[in-house]
Amino acid sequence: MTIVNYYGKLKTIWDELEMYELILTCSCKACKCEISKKLQQRREDEHVHQFLLGLDIVYGTARLNLLATDPLPSLNRIYSTLVQEERLRSMARAVDEHRDVMALMVQTLARGKGRVNSKDTTMVCFYCNHAGQNSSNCFQVIGCPNWWGDKP
Repeated sequence: MTIVNYYGKLKTIWDELEMYELILTCSCKACKCEISKKLQQRREDEHVHQFLLGLDIVYGTARLNLLATDPLPSLNRIYSTLVQEERLRSMARAVDEHRDVMALMVQTLARGKGRVNSKDTTMVCFYCNHAGQNSSNCFQVIGCPNWWGDKP
């Protein structure tokens, strides 16, 4: 499936899970530990890892590069990077398919030219009235070549 569809399905699952598992918050009024912010970041990192590890093997290099960055990029940044990668791959695939089609067309035309009668039927020999030749290459005018032999 596409990156957009894959992310959409994962996002739906994550949103449903968040309804059941709320982020803990500090109940004391003078808290300076920012536990809820840290827990939110942990959840974001977990989503990033789940998203990246579920990707197709085609995105292996991109996955390794994104996981190697420190600090880990946000899920939105990773998503946009992979959508760009997917678009580039589809454009490259379209160019390759276009090349294949053009190569097949050239091959077909080249084969077709070999089968078509190469004689120009608009030419007529003035000496023997034979279509497809002129008097400059008529054997009755210039004589038969040595390799012709006893053929009529």
